Amino acid sequence: MYKANLLQTTLNLTSLGSYKHSSLALLQSKLKAFFGNQAFDLSLIKDNLAGINVYPYLDSLQPLQTSEIFVLDTLSIENAEKKVLEGTCFWEHAAAGEGTRLGLGTKYTIDLSKYSKDEILQWITDEATSTGAFSTSWSEEVFSRLRDPKSLLSLSLGIRHMLQLVYELKKLATKYQLEPEQVMGRQKMLVILNNETASTIIDEFHRYHFLSFNPVNIYFMVQDSFSGIFLKEGVLFYDEQKDNKRLHNHGQMVMQKLHENSIFHFVDGEKIFLSPQEYLELMDKHDVMVSYNIEDTTYLTGAIDYSALTLALQLGIQEYEMVMEIVGQNRLKPQRGGAAFYDPILKKNIMVESMCLGNYDLSAIHYLNKNCNYYPHPARSLRAVRQQGLPMPITIKKGNDGKEYIYFCPPQGDINFLVKTAFVVRKELKPIQNWKSPITVIPTIEAMQQQDGQPGFKELAQGLGIL
Repeated sequence: MYKANLLQTTLNLTSLGSYKHSSLALLQSKLKAFFGNQAFDLSLIKDNLAGINVYPYLDSLQPLQTSEIFVLDTLSIENAEKKVLEGTCFWEHAAAGEGTRLGLGTKYTIDLSKYSKDEILQWITDEATSTGAFSTSWSEEVFSRLRDPKSLLSLSLGIRHMLQLVYELKKLATKYQLEPEQVMGRQKMLVILNNETASTIIDEFHRYHFLSFNPVNIYFMVQDSFSGIFLKEGVLFYDEQKDNKRLHNHGQMVMQKLHENSIFHFVDGEKIFLSPQEYLELMDKHDVMVSYNIEDTTYLTGAIDYSALTLALQLGIQEYEMVMEIVGQNRLKPQRGGAAFYDPILKKNIMVESMCLGNYDLSAIHYLNKNCNYYPHPARSLRAVRQQGLPMPITIKKGNDGKEYIYFCPPQGDINFLVKTAFVVRKELKPIQNWKSPITVIPTIEAMQQQDGQPGFKELAQGLGIL
C-alpha cells in the first residue's frame, strides 16, 4: 500500500456519513503534512496537485519484471466453463460512470444509433481542435474510418453489455446440452448505477424480466455522488449548498459495498438490503468475481473471456486474490489509467494510477491495466479494503455552478497494494479499447456492428422484448 498515505489513514467505511467524515479528516491531515506551516488555499492546492498525489516511491520505479508476469497462453477452458455453468463466478458491472468527455450523460443509457454521422464527426473535430491534434491529413484518416451509427441496432450501451452476457451464457448452455433457464438462474451479479439514472435502469430490468436472470440473484448498488470540497480559512468542508456533485471514482465504489444499506435486490418485488456481512458471505460462496467496466468495448463480442477466467481460477489455487491484465496504450488517444511498473522497495510489480505519477507524460505510459479485473477469493479483497481503506488522491474540477472544488478520486486498481496480485499479459499485446472520448467513438461503433452481426443476437433482443 502507499505507506506515505496509509500510515495516517483511518477511513471508516461503516456508512456514507462515516466515509465522508473520515476522508475529509484524512485530507486535512495530508494537506497539513504537505504544506507544513505554510498557509494554503484552493489555488495553491491546484498548483501542487501532482506533488500531493504522488506515489511515494515514484523515483525508484523500474520497468516491469517480466519474470513475475504470467502469460495468457492456450489453456484448457473446460473447468472455467463448468464454473460458469455452476454459478460460482460472480459478475460485477461498473456502470455508474458519466461520459463526461462525451457530454452525453450516463454511459449505460447512451444509444449511438440515435446520433448522425455528422454529429459524431463534429464531436471528434471539436476534441481534436481543442487539443491541437486537428490537421487535414489526420481528419481524412479518422473520418474515413467512421461508420454510420444509424446502421446499429437501437440499443443502449448498458443493454448491449447485459445482452452480451446473456447471449454467451445461452450459447454455453447449448454447448453442454443444458437448459439455458437453469444456467441463467444460477448466475449472480452486482450492477452498480448512479443516482441520476438508477431508477430508469432498474425499471428496465423489471420491464425486460431481468433479461431472463433470476431477479433474486441480481444485486444493485447506487454509487453515491459527493458535493465538492471547499476550503475556508484553512478548513475543508463539503459545500452541500451548491450544484457540484460528482462520483468519487471506482475506488469509492468498492468501499461503498461495505456501507450499511448499500446493496439491495428484489425478493417477490420487494426491495431488500443486504448487510455488509451478508454481502461478504455471498462473496465467500464464489470462486472468483469478475469486475467489468462498461466502457470496455472488447466486451461487446466477448463478455466471458474463458482463457483469462481459467488463468484467474488457477492463480486462485496459488492464493492470488487479484488478477490484473496488462494491455498497451491507446494509440488513437493516450489515456490515463493504471500504469504498470516494478517497485524495488516493495519488491514486486505494481499498478499505479497515472494521477499519482507526478508530471509523467501519458504518451510515455506504455502499459496500462485493462478495465476488467479478476478477484479469486473475492471476499478477501473486500475484507482487506475494510481493514485498511484505499489511498485517496484528489482532483480539482468544476461543479455545475462553474466554481472549482476538490474531489476524491480513489482508484479501484489500488487494491493491488493490499492483496496478493498477479499481473498477466497476452502473447500478443493489444492496446486498451475503451469508449472514453469522441475519438474512441469510431472503434466503439465498429465493436457494436460486430456485436449486432453475431448469429442470433438481434433475435435474442427481440425475444426479450427489447427490440
